Order: sequence, then C-alpha cells, then structure tokens
Amino acid sequence: MLMARNKKLGLREYWSTDSLLYTPIFGQIMSRNRFQILLRYLHFTNNDHQVAGDRLYKIQMVLTEVKKNFRDAMVKFQNLVIDESLLLWKGRLSFKQFIRTKRHRFGIKFFILYDVETDFILDFIIYTGKTTDIKACDINLGQSGAIVCTLLEGYLKKGRTLFTDNWYTSLLLSTYLHKNKTNSCGTVRKTRRGMPGLKNKLKVGETQSLHTTKMLAIRCLDMVGLFR
Repeated sequence: MLMARNKKLGLREYWSTDSLLYTPIFGQIMSRNRFQILLRYLHFTNNDHQVAGDRLYKIQMVLTEVKKNFRDAMVKFQNLVIDESLLLWKGRLSFKQFIRTKRHRFGIKFFILYDVETDFILDFIIYTGKTTDIKACDINLGQSGAIVCTLLEGYLKKGRTLFTDNWYTSLLLSTYLHKNKTNSCGTVRKTRRGMPGLKNKLKVGETQSLHTTKMLAIRCLDMVGLFR
C-alpha cells in the first residue's frame, strides 16, 4: 500500500540507501531479498485443479474475496454508475487491450460498478475476451446488457438509479431495469433499436423531447455541444 503512495522507478529502489532515494520504512519491515523471494513464490491456487479456459483461475480466489469485501464495506447510496477502466499493463498477456482514447492505451480492461456519491467500487468484471465471466439476462440484451445484469445482481428491485454511457444504454435495457424496479439514465445512440425519430439538426439552445408513460428521450444543443 505504501509503494502505491511512494512511487519509485524500480522495485530495488525501495531499499536503496542512496540519500536521494532512501525510505527507511521498507528496510525496517522486511529485507529486499526476503520481499523478492515472497513475491516470486506468491501463489493462490492448486494448479492440479485448474479449469480449462479460465484465464483468471490463478487469482480467482483473491478476486472473489476482494469483490466480497467491496460489497460489504459500505452502505450503498441510491445512485450507481457503470463505466470502463483500463489498468496499465506492459507485460505479455493474452487479453491485454488497446484503447486509443484511454490515458494508458495498453492494459487490462475492467467493467466497474461505482457508487456515485462516494466513487467507491462496488463490483467489477475483468475483460478476458470470449471467456469473460458475465451472466445472460432474462432477455437478449447483447454483451453490454449482460455486463449490466451481472454487475447489478443483488442491486435490482431496490429503487436505485443506474447511470450509463451510450455503449450500454438502450430502450430494451431501460425497460428491463424498470421492470426490476430500477431507474436508468444515460446518453444513447440514436441508431439503437426502438429509438424515436428526433431531429438531426438543432439550433443552439433548442431542445426536443419525446416520451411514453415510462421513458423520456431528450435531445438538445448547448454552447458546449456546439464546440465539441
């Protein structure tokens, strides 16, 4: 935990005696050689029981415990949000992702459920390609909908509100959540199936909306949107 706060360029530097790098707490707790030996042999599972195709098998026990601790650590507020995150990873990895718009661009992709009020992580899914551990919904909502169903398991039918971006948001998903007593709000692609026909062009400050008894679609153009 302290290494994450006290950044150095290499692992050996935490035990350096150089006056410019010296941080005595690390050597007081454990010698460098002992730390490296423990790190080298750190292991969480029995290889004889490995599940074929499970790319996270060797750390699955740790992930399960971490997720449980996240869920139990706080009383959740009403508003939740699902978003993607990219954890920097420079080593070799079969499911390493490249996302041009992210800060690090290369790394491990996460789908994360947050509490809006506190930014606290409630649950997460590590993307491993076709073997990603997601559960199908009652209806076919595609991969993005399945991710929502997986992360919201245990949070439905409690009157919460979920915020999403346009990769997740759809009329089918909003209908599914509403039936499970969960509100939803988010940007949406106009090409999504079932979307109403809104104007293609709006004047600055103009707003258009269409609604049913359960849903509201709004399109507007403000000064910020004009310069995007």
